Amino acid sequence: MDSIGTCAALALGALPLFIWLVWSWNEVRFLLPLKLRSNGANLPPGHMGLPLLGEMLSFLWYFRIVRRPDDFILSKRKRYGRGVGLYRTHLFGSPSIIACEPSINKFILQSDDLFSVKWPSVEIVGRHSLVAVNGAPHTRVRTFVVNALNKPEALKKITLAVQPRLISSLHHWAHKGRIKASDEITKVTFENICKMFVSLDPGPLGVDINKSIKGVVAGIRAQPFNFPGTAYHRALQCRNKLTEEFRRMLEARKKRETVASDEEMNDLMDGLRQIRDEEGKQLGDEEVIDNIISLVIAGYESTSVATMWSLYYLCKYPNVLRQLKAENMEIRERKKGDGDFLTMDDISEMKYTRKVVEETIRIANVSPTIFRRANEDVDYQEYPKIGRLLFGLDTFTQTQKTSKIPSSSIQIDGISDGANIPPGNMGLPFFGEMLSFLWYFKILRRPDDFIISKRKRYGRGVGIYKTHLFGSPSIIACDPPINKFILQSDDLFRIRWPSVDLVGRHSFVAAEGETHSRLKTFVLNAINKPDSLKQITQAVQPRLISSLRSWADKGRIKASDETDKVTFQNICQLFVSLEPGPLLDEINKDIKGVVAGIRAQPFNIPGTANHHALQCRRKLIAKFRRILETRKQKGTAMNEEITDLMDGLMHVRDGEGKLLHDEAVLDNIVSLVIGGYESTALSTMWSLYYLYKFPDVLWRLRSKMSPFGVQEEHMAIRERKEGFITMDDISEMKYTRKVVEETIRMANISPMVFRQANKDVDYQGNQKI
Repeated sequence: MDSIGTCAALALGALPLFIWLVWSWNEVRFLLPLKLRSNGANLPPGHMGLPLLGEMLSFLWYFRIVRRPDDFILSKRKRYGRGVGLYRTHLFGSPSIIACEPSINKFILQSDDLFSVKWPSVEIVGRHSLVAVNGAPHTRVRTFVVNALNKPEALKKITLAVQPRLISSLHHWAHKGRIKASDEITKVTFENICKMFVSLDPGPLGVDINKSIKGVVAGIRAQPFNFPGTAYHRALQCRNKLTEEFRRMLEARKKRETVASDEEMNDLMDGLRQIRDEEGKQLGDEEVIDNIISLVIAGYESTSVATMWSLYYLCKYPNVLRQLKAENMEIRERKKGDGDFLTMDDISEMKYTRKVVEETIRIANVSPTIFRRANEDVDYQEYPKIGRLLFGLDTFTQTQKTSKIPSSSIQIDGISDGANIPPGNMGLPFFGEMLSFLWYFKILRRPDDFIISKRKRYGRGVGIYKTHLFGSPSIIACDPPINKFILQSDDLFRIRWPSVDLVGRHSFVAAEGETHSRLKTFVLNAINKPDSLKQITQAVQPRLISSLRSWADKGRIKASDETDKVTFQNICQLFVSLEPGPLLDEINKDIKGVVAGIRAQPFNIPGTANHHALQCRRKLIAKFRRILETRKQKGTAMNEEITDLMDGLMHVRDGEGKLLHDEAVLDNIVSLVIGGYESTALSTMWSLYYLYKFPDVLWRLRSKMSPFGVQEEHMAIRERKEGFITMDDISEMKYTRKVVEETIRMANISPMVFRQANKDVDYQGNQKI
């Protein structure tokens, strides 16, 4: 026992030492030798993080998860003070110093003798690339690249080559009305870059190259751990694929020998192959390939990001857009024909356009970090001999502050200047507050307590709280005024579900704008026509009456199971004319799987609710597709023969006489079965609960005399007619209608709905959230 106690005491005593060693390992390992070598070098404040990882976890948190890269620098300033804008750290596997003030950045960028270009991984950008070589080799390669790109003939060719695709894209975007700017701009930029650099038109090869380039970009600023599963490992694999593709292009050109002079150069690859330096030397094949890859990646990423930001700022400042348009239209009017493109001479006259481009690049933070390595010990103000470290220059500007706060329950998404975000907590990396959410919703079965916990911690305020749910930064709105504001502001908010793949991309609840209106028209026409409502009213009553009698015979029932059963059978009968049987049981099982995944964390990995839900949805689509194909083969094509919702969606036409395509029919059937089944079953269950809890209301529903003193409710109506209740009878049931409305109001059938903000939203004390 004494030996066990001694060991325990030693372990406890050694624990603080172990923690200190882990926390200080990088500091001791890298800084102590530097101080000894440089006679006590004075290093900037900061911390070098954990062994191997350094501060990469914190870096990725701000850059990838929170999407607020400037906050990484702000956290340094808050902790260590502003100083001269230098902070020591450990990033990308290397001890580093972050420089984040204009004066120090200018000093570094203008001191070519002290600093050389350095990327975290030379293997990814290429050892012969312009951005990887230094000294005389850098000057030589840079000369080749500049000559191939910046010659007057090359600039004229580039100017004329990019305009047709850009104009076509602008027309296409205008026709669509609403676009996802990052995707559309990336697409057109990539197509232009490939055309200019390697004469590659859109096609399967371009898709493969685009995929490989995205893999490389994801790994350039990743921790350089080269083992399977890491972004860095995949980036190296993607880079090898790019090298192989471009080498095949290069070899094909050499074999054909179609390029014989400067006048016949068609693209950058031809230019790099043929241009000679002052000594008459040419670039080797490896140099050509490395520079093509690095230039395609750099040009593709930086150009698409800069273009996206320019669109954002032009939307934000319409007065600038008007002046820009006026300058361009003035030049256009002077040109001969409408088909004439802009030339280099025209561009040189666009002084205001040039200023707009320069200002966009200045404030848009196109490249959040660039890298330089000190060639020798560097003196800067109070830090003499700060060492030969990797300098990461963060292009942080005081004039710009960005925030991206998409929401989940109320999707509020935008990039805001000086945004005032509501109180709350964003939770853990990846998970956010999903564990707390699931605790209240799934374990305790007290969803309201999740909101109550927010109110207790942060106060009631205006009823909005920031959080992170379903894989997305979110803002929860939980007071009637803000909910009313959101639900009534169709111009500010659109429908948004955590997983579009589960509800169906062609479903009216996932579509937006004109597409949503069109699909909604189809669904309403199929369901809300007088004939459809009469058919529904008559169809559901036999099974409901039979179920009520069965429940009365049992005496005691499990309401949730029984209401689920009868609701599901009626929904399937109304929507796809399915009677109870093995197929119906399979569909029910799949629907429950989809419902369980709709509000689950969107991790598509085996064993998760989201993964299971996607599998269940594929099974549902396959089953309903078989039903659809059978109907098409039988040729039931007349509106008079419509027997259920699937027939209605197959044959109802919109105002232009158009029919829905098969995928839209299937997606809407699946989403309506799920939505109708879940909401109707829950509301029915809650109505039973409230009628049991308030027997006086039940008595009034059944009584001949209503509270208004008129014989107009169920028993009165039943006594004067035979058969089932009709739509005319239902319209007379005023007290019943009030009971249904009050049940829906109190029962909270859908605990949350989802909206995404179309632009920055101001609400009371929270500006541009």
